[in-house]
Amino acid sequence: MNIELIKFFIKNKFVSKNKEKRKFILAGILNVFLTNLSLQIFLLLNLFSISISTFLSQLINMTFGYAIYSKFIFKVKNSKNKKFIKKYILLMAFLWISNFLGIKIGGLFGINTNQSALLMIPCLAVLSFLIQKLWVFK
Repeated sequence: MNIELIKFFIKNKFVSKNKEKRKFILAGILNVFLTNLSLQIFLLLNLFSISISTFLSQLINMTFGYAIYSKFIFKVKNSKNKKFIKKYILLMAFLWISNFLGIKIGGLFGINTNQSALLMIPCLAVLSFLIQKLWVFK
């Protein structure tokens, strides 16, 4: 009976974690698509500097992301809690700076801004998930 209980616990623990990751990935794909689409448009039209373009796209990411990640992924009961919002804003500032620097560094290696922005997506997504799970919504 103890073995069955252990199997049940392990199965439920891993299934729920994988489900959370899958939901985050799906929501993240949508969020990244919207965010990167806006960033690509800003960069292509050259309306703003790179820092302003990444900042504006990060605002889109932050607004949409907080709504879906807090409620549907990490199941925060009180998503209007200032503690979560402050941590999320700090995370977004960190990701914005990382994105800006990544694009600039890509330029130093001869990679154009649009390609650099695309290359930053997986790095920023992994960082975002880990920090949200381990710090923001903990």
